[in-house]
Amino acid sequence: MFNQLLVHPLLFIETCFSCLQLMHAVMQRDNSSDLALAVDIWSLGCTIIEMFTGKPPWSEYEGAAAMFKVMRDTPPIPEQLSSEGKDFLRHCFRRNPAERPNALMLLDHRFVKHF
Repeated sequence: MFNQLLVHPLLFIETCFSCLQLMHAVMQRDNSSDLALAVDIWSLGCTIIEMFTGKPPWSEYEGAAAMFKVMRDTPPIPEQLSSEGKDFLRHCFRRNPAERPNALMLLDHRFVKHF
């Protein structure tokens, strides 16, 4: 989804607000490395959804509405994804960052063991 920001009367810059950018903004409030890594895991889940569907989660929302979704909801998991894929994403999207697995744990998940 794109917004146009007026920089000069004749010049527009298009900016794309994706889940990754929104999570980066949230992370700025607390720059502890544990939170940063947990946000990376959340972003990994968003990236998998975007790779699978061609659109980032909540791409139909803009600005504050998108940020509200990130802060309050879990991204919808595509129904067509395998059961292993759905389970992997559920791990990535645990609301409490302290409960999210780290990257090494996710490498042992059956969804990525095939590769």
